Amino acid sequence: MKISILPLSIPFKSKFSHASYERAHTESFFVKATEDNEVGFGESCPRMYVTGETIKSCNLFITHYADNISHIKSMTDLMQWVNENSKLIDTNPAAWCALEMAIIDVFAKVTKQPASKILGLEQHEHQQYFSAIVGYKSLKKALLFKLMGFSDFKLKIGSSIHSNKIVIKLMRLLRIYPSKVRLDANNLWTTPQDCIDNLSDLKGAFWALEEPIKPFDYEGMVKVAYALDCKIILDESFITPKHVADISKYKDVFIANVRISKLGGVLRTIQAIRMLTELDIPFILGSHVGESSLLGNAQQVIFQSCKQPCLAVEGGFSNWLLKRDPFQPQLKVGYGGVYPQNKKEVLFGWGVHYEK
Repeated sequence: MKISILPLSIPFKSKFSHASYERAHTESFFVKATEDNEVGFGESCPRMYVTGETIKSCNLFITHYADNISHIKSMTDLMQWVNENSKLIDTNPAAWCALEMAIIDVFAKVTKQPASKILGLEQHEHQQYFSAIVGYKSLKKALLFKLMGFSDFKLKIGSSIHSNKIVIKLMRLLRIYPSKVRLDANNLWTTPQDCIDNLSDLKGAFWALEEPIKPFDYEGMVKVAYALDCKIILDESFITPKHVADISKYKDVFIANVRISKLGGVLRTIQAIRMLTELDIPFILGSHVGESSLLGNAQQVIFQSCKQPCLAVEGGFSNWLLKRDPFQPQLKVGYGGVYPQNKKEVLFGWGVHYEK
């Protein structure tokens, strides 16, 4: 098997920002795996502020481990490698995610199967409603999402109490009920009390708050949850399957944000979801801004394998957000946040092809 890096930088239609960062281009990492004249593709979203990774570190990982990986000839070999190298993946989850996805894709294409089949995942037919994701500086987009029929909203908030009140007021004017509104703070506040002071006037206007304070301050987040009477969604504080055990004693408060890239690939994401399900810990399927339809389709495979639908699903924006999506057909949400189920032939691998 030949492993190589696919350098791609896709511009956004407009800049995207939150409390931790602002960008005008995607920061996604792509890998190719070639075997028996078939080419598989993988994607991940390295984020310094989540897992400490960058595009450069991912490039170095592939350069260093490509030869070591090339001996993998089956899904059994792949699963064994993942199990034997868990610590390495813990420190390079996005790099491994792209590589693993490419290997799964090429294995599925060589054997002429969908990725779900070689993963042994039964596919259900859950209706998928994607969340609208709105920045506190992009209030016009909230109106647009409402006109498009979206009913579930994730709001990126900032440090300004006034601005946060305005975005919540807009939700009320648009008749988006608190049970359909969650906030994302991206570790904005230093202490639990800072967060409580900022959001106390908005208590009851949202059902969940994502990453309000520094990552892994579980005790502090529990204080925030009780003070604001809301659930806490863990993103930067939930980055390996091992963290399931850490959050299990707070399962009445915590919700895991499950993202394929930060968890270190599809196999570990499947493992994490099984562990969460066994312990009755709720979760959402998250996405990183700028994901293409390649990573989106991997998420779709995992979503449809869940016995019960998760609390929320993010992503599916394709060229609503990107100037172009190099992987076709696009996974692109339509009216109501629903992904149209195309009546098409079964496609092998992740179900997309690369267009230069």
